[in-house]
Amino acid sequence: MWLRGFTAEGLNLERFLSGAAEAGIRLTSVRRHGARRISGCVGQGDYARLAALAQQGGWQLTEGAQHGLGRLLQRMRQRWLLAAAVVLASSAVFAGTQVMWRIDVTGSGAYEADIRQALRELGVRAPMLRRQVEPGKLRDALEWRYPRIAWIECGWRGMTLEVRVVEGLLPGEDGAAEGACAVVAARDGIVERIVTRAGTPVVTPGQLVRKGQVLISGEERTGGGLTRAVAARGSVYARVWDAAAVQTPLYETETVYTGRTQETCQIVCPWFSLLPDAPEMFEHRDVAVRELPLGGFFLPLTIRTETRMEAQYTSQLRSLEALKAEASAAALQKLYAITGGRESVVDNWVNCSIIEDEILLSVAYGERLMDIAQQERDSVMAAAE
Repeated sequence: MWLRGFTAEGLNLERFLSGAAEAGIRLTSVRRHGARRISGCVGQGDYARLAALAQQGGWQLTEGAQHGLGRLLQRMRQRWLLAAAVVLASSAVFAGTQVMWRIDVTGSGAYEADIRQALRELGVRAPMLRRQVEPGKLRDALEWRYPRIAWIECGWRGMTLEVRVVEGLLPGEDGAAEGACAVVAARDGIVERIVTRAGTPVVTPGQLVRKGQVLISGEERTGGGLTRAVAARGSVYARVWDAAAVQTPLYETETVYTGRTQETCQIVCPWFSLLPDAPEMFEHRDVAVRELPLGGFFLPLTIRTETRMEAQYTSQLRSLEALKAEASAAALQKLYAITGGRESVVDNWVNCSIIEDEILLSVAYGERLMDIAQQERDSVMAAAE
């Protein structure tokens, strides 16, 4: 905002401020300096009106320095060379962040020189604009060019393009699994996505798989149409379902007190009771106990008073709607405990039914997306079958 400082001097400055408010002149940062002097700021466009009001009322108005945006622009005009240098430096920094300055290739071993040559053939070389590089398409092109590599990852680290390579391992090589193996399903599910790092996928998205079924076989094609055994590795994301059941009785037991009570009093110590216990008067009862210690360590006696209240127990049918809501919430809570939290479940529902005429069965079902792949030894032949 464009602001102009001012100083007003004279008598009855309160009337000066009231007149400015009535005229719609907005004043900010107003301060009093004694009985006859105030200072503040006014908008650049309202300064002339404020000066006319001061002249009309006989006050002396002195113009001050600019404030706010106007003061900043005034300083920039005075130091235009510095301002231009700041703008140019900021523009250069921003432009520099839009450029890829370096390419890092890691984990490629003997393939590094060839991968860098492939990047140059694909038109990716530093420096160049980042928007001209699409990491996803670049990864697909490199994986097609190097089928023996398990997987390739392309991404940004600041202004550097990182190409990370993980080579497939043959049986018996350092870090490989002991012998060929396949990746099998750890549980039933419907396949959503497959990420193969070594081996050959034998299932497709949308396919229903059972626990133990081979997902990625431990074989890879080589030159000349031959195959070789490998330790299959990869991730297979599938939709899976979990269930949790809760049984809740339809009837609840209610306690009703008849109003009849029985008072008993005993003097007891840790080894025996000085007074015998009174016989029971009621078939069903609740007991309230009060104890008053006597003596101390050398005389550990206690006065024990019991109030026995006669009770009757009745069985009452609960509201079915309230019972369903309570049982459904309990079943969902049990489901989340099984799946590891509400966040992992993408969809859930609850079915309620009455069994044995007195029990409400609530079953909560949850759907989630998870990696069901696990390695299994000696399963290459199973994949071929």
